[in-house]
Amino acid sequence: MTRIAIGAVVRTLGGPATYAVELVRALAARATPRIEYVVLTDGPEAFDGIPVGVEHVPLESPWAQPVWDHVRVPRVLKRIGADLYHGTKNAVPVASPCPTVVTIHDLAVYHHPESFALAQRLHLRVHTPHAVRAARAILTVSEHSAADLRARFPRAAAKVRAIPNGVSPRFQP
Repeated sequence: MTRIAIGAVVRTLGGPATYAVELVRALAARATPRIEYVVLTDGPEAFDGIPVGVEHVPLESPWAQPVWDHVRVPRVLKRIGADLYHGTKNAVPVASPCPTVVTIHDLAVYHHPESFALAQRLHLRVHTPHAVRAARAILTVSEHSAADLRARFPRAAAKVRAIPNGVSPRFQP
């Protein structure tokens, strides 16, 4: 059995939260044999009714995001014996006990820093470059974002894969 842990900060509204919930919902629906998904989340209620393991990892405020990513998440990964961790919001633990994959939605924090709260801007500016270096694969949601990542982080270009967001049947007429 392969245990894949997925980091899902969902109590902060926005695209990454929706992405994380819908990704978990889609993966669970596939029911792949010999793969177990465990969600590490600040909002366990977002995964009610989805057949995955859920670990509550509290996140008190946006200022606590580095503690969540780099202290709390690695502890849970070690405790549950994760074989792989997927960070869905531009970051992976500095000292991960297992290999990592990261989704970097875009590099807006570099192009439009004023659109981010100070805590989030500082966190992303410091930890996105680490995630790019550390992750075995870098997923992004568009070819434009993939090109942006390859231009800003040329050493990681071969790890970047554009995988467009899917559309849940809930959003179809």
